[in-house]
Amino acid sequence: MRNKGLLVLSMILVIPLALVFIGCEEEVTERPVNMSWGIPDQVTAFEALQREPQGLEVEYVDEETLQVTWEKGESYILPISATSDRALPGVRYQGSGIPDHLELDWLDPRQEVWFPLEEIPEERVKAVIEPKNDHFLIDFGPPGGADFEEDMTRLIWFRITPTAGDQFEFEIFGYQIEEGSPGEARVSNILTLQAEVIE
Repeated sequence: MRNKGLLVLSMILVIPLALVFIGCEEEVTERPVNMSWGIPDQVTAFEALQREPQGLEVEYVDEETLQVTWEKGESYILPISATSDRALPGVRYQGSGIPDHLELDWLDPRQEVWFPLEEIPEERVKAVIEPKNDHFLIDFGPPGGADFEEDMTRLIWFRITPTAGDQFEFEIFGYQIEEGSPGEARVSNILTLQAEVIE
């Protein structure tokens, strides 16, 4: 009976300790920047611009995953927002798994002018495009990275024109350039786009 009591006592002591460790692990993996598809309702800037992702069909699978159906040769606007819960300097964005048949343009929202990624004025935004087999990786943002203030939201608009029928998935996330390579320096959640392009 005494041994049974000790066992129960041990469990009472150990379980809260385990919960403490689990809680710590969750805190460590939290990222200061929350990225989302579309422009949040509370953001009132650039209200005349497209605020939701476009497509023949658009479905939010969850907060980070978007499914779209696009038609070959048509153009679709893909707005993205990023909000930081703290001051954070030097944030750029990396997209991977992007098929090489997509034509990508970036919108200068103040001038309302679209630029192909390779033609963006480099003093404004530097886009590094790295081919990888039948897709490419894009490293994107101001040359020194975007500086966030606490609770600041930054907005990005891409225009995407698929030139071939396909099914694909690509990801995008934010990272802090002074902290090392993008994967090691990731400061945001990962957004995933799952797309079907019909002929």
